[in-house]
Amino acid sequence: ARDCKEAGTCNSDDGNVDDTSTDASSDSQVNSEQSNELSSPSQTTGPNGDRLISHEELALHIGKGGASPSNTIWLSILGKVYDVTTGEAYYGAEKGSYRFYAGRDASPCFSTGMNNPDGAEEKLEEWEDKKLVAIYEWSTFYQDHETYKYLGLLAGGKYFDEMGNELPLRQNVVERSSETMKVMAIEKEKKKKERLAARLAKKEKNKK
Repeated sequence: ARDCKEAGTCNSDDGNVDDTSTDASSDSQVNSEQSNELSSPSQTTGPNGDRLISHEELALHIGKGGASPSNTIWLSILGKVYDVTTGEAYYGAEKGSYRFYAGRDASPCFSTGMNNPDGAEEKLEEWEDKKLVAIYEWSTFYQDHETYKYLGLLAGGKYFDEMGNELPLRQNVVERSSETMKVMAIEKEKKKKERLAARLAKKEKNKK
């Protein structure tokens, strides 16, 4: 019998790696098993090499009893998982004001502040564009953070499938948020120029 932890790492029970005594049918069976493992939907990396993380694994990382390098805190936003252990003061299981976010993907809550299971299940596809922006901004916050670390993709959820392929909902949220932010930036710059023009006009009027 062979102990196969993952594809390509099969060892015989007695520890020998010399398989010269194995008959052709046995070799064929092993090759078939390895082929099945390689094509299995339970692969550990996505199409771009990102680690795939299950909901069950994510739920284990809440830093209960005190966060440490061996007792980490993870959260997911828009299907991307981050190690936020250095932010225990915010996400810690005991006193963290944002502890609800630990061990799950609560993307909608980043915009609404409804930090409960119902809030986490709100349907983003039904939201107006401006409401989505806050989630997208928070996602870039974690992405660019100095001490929070990107770990991988939350597989089998709303944003990535079990193989790590991006799903339409996430694509839609990112695209709509990005476009809305561009429009908001243009509007902000326009209002800034209008305020400046108004102040200059007021100064000119006071000179007369």
